[in-house]
Amino acid sequence: MRCRRRRRRRAPPRRNATLVSEAQREQPNVSRVVSHELRNPLTAILGHADLLLESGGLTDTQREHLEVIESASERMLTLIQGILTQTPKTDHSRADFDLAHLVAASVEAFTPAATAAEITLECTVDGPLTLVGDEFRLRQVIDNVLSNAIKYTDRGTVRVTARRDGDRIELAIADEGIGMAPDDAARIFTPYFRAQSVQDDGVTGTGLGMGIAKDIVESHGGSIAIESTLGRGTTVTISLPTDRTAEGGDS
Repeated sequence: MRCRRRRRRRAPPRRNATLVSEAQREQPNVSRVVSHELRNPLTAILGHADLLLESGGLTDTQREHLEVIESASERMLTLIQGILTQTPKTDHSRADFDLAHLVAASVEAFTPAATAAEITLECTVDGPLTLVGDEFRLRQVIDNVLSNAIKYTDRGTVRVTARRDGDRIELAIADEGIGMAPDDAARIFTPYFRAQSVQDDGVTGTGLGMGIAKDIVESHGGSIAIESTLGRGTTVTISLPTDRTAEGGDS
């Protein structure tokens, strides 16, 4: 027997606007609840990683993998704690650091995921690339963009390049993945927006990462741009100033 589907009546425009407004007001509460639920298992992961690191008999490769797990877990806990305390604009001190090391660490962390997906991950960095900024937040940006590149690529190569261009540092992450239509690429920094190609491909996500990345980059006086071709891939280019005077406000 076939089930009959009841058609839902569309809410009038004013009702739709009210629903959107209510959802936006509720979002911080939902984020805090989800973050709270994530903190406990993440703490367990970090604890077990620490126990294994303290035990003997580990090979150098095993120890390296565990250190990556430990480092990623600590970063996640810091981000979650910021949400739980209702301070998403975490105030981390800015200091001189080498972006080349930051890029290399991110690539190392995502290499197992790329390998498992049979994706070639290439990294070319002309270092050192010293700048003044929030190392923690900029690592968040690189991790997000690189994670997307791997997530939305089912074959081919992801290329990461970083170089100095005058008084700026240019970082580009290019993939050969599913790409996006021009209209979707133009909206990629809009909170909660997800490209149609991503939805069609069935890949999960929140649609928040690129908007957050843009806020962080711009708070450093930088810019982030995206070029994408449907079915051929996406390139995200980040430009950051190296001097203190170009910094923006805290992210």
